[in-house]
Amino acid sequence: MMSLCVFGFILLAALLLVLKKDKMVQQPDKYEEAYRLGIRALRNHESGIVVFDFDDCLINTDKILLKSGQHGPLHEPIWPIVRLAQFAHAKGLHVMILTARTDSERARKTVLEHVQRMNLKIDDLRLRLDHEPPRFKIKVRQRLENVLLTIGDQWPDVDEATSAWIKLPSRGDASLYYGNI
Repeated sequence: MMSLCVFGFILLAALLLVLKKDKMVQQPDKYEEAYRLGIRALRNHESGIVVFDFDDCLINTDKILLKSGQHGPLHEPIWPIVRLAQFAHAKGLHVMILTARTDSERARKTVLEHVQRMNLKIDDLRLRLDHEPPRFKIKVRQRLENVLLTIGDQWPDVDEATSAWIKLPSRGDASLYYGNI
């Protein structure tokens, strides 16, 4: 009788593991979900600012396409988020990249080379100045008027957002979060 209970427990555990695995495989892509959320946040607006982080938001820094781009390595775009930026620009919204990369000629040229290769039109590029703290993005966004959406992979990218925000999955947290949408 005891071995029958143990066998039943093992069978149940194996079944739950298979079901959990199927659920994980069938889960919609989180970047596609972020794209749909972004469209929903922006669809009824004709003017305003959309703020995008760069690294691990518009590009995947884990996937290098070319080791020697003109100004540094070129990374694989995160296409659903790039499409969201393209949608915002096509709507006439102000598209801004706000990145924690330290401002230098090389960093600026690297970002702009990626932007050009993605066929992305942006209105503003803001890199971190040497003297600015890591959470400088919060202060930059607070000085902007009419921010409709802010999107990034780290909490400082979206912390204290007063409008719609999307926090993308990151290395430390695979979840997608959003608010005010």
